[in-house]
Amino acid sequence: MADTQTPESHTEWLDALAEIQALKASVIVPGHAIVGDVADIDSPAFTAKYIRDFDAATAAAKNSTDLIAAMTALYPKAGSVISLEISARVAKGEQTWP
Repeated sequence: MADTQTPESHTEWLDALAEIQALKASVIVPGHAIVGDVADIDSPAFTAKYIRDFDAATAAAKNSTDLIAAMTALYPKAGSVISLEISARVAKGEQTWP
């Protein structure tokens, strides 16, 4: 999420995910995944939900600690904790990101 810091970039990402879903592909190869995860037609929907949940949690959180806690509660097995930590700090203005 740190790489897509604007509402416009999230909208573009969500639009791209909708386009991927519309293709009704039988195989989807994710850019990031946890070993053993299944990448299928539901993967773009999962990612879209994560983006929307992250945006909602960002708006509700006082700081990155609250945001991390909220997202961890929603996605306890999402993996890549460091990505969430960086993204939360960037989203709450506590860290800059290239």
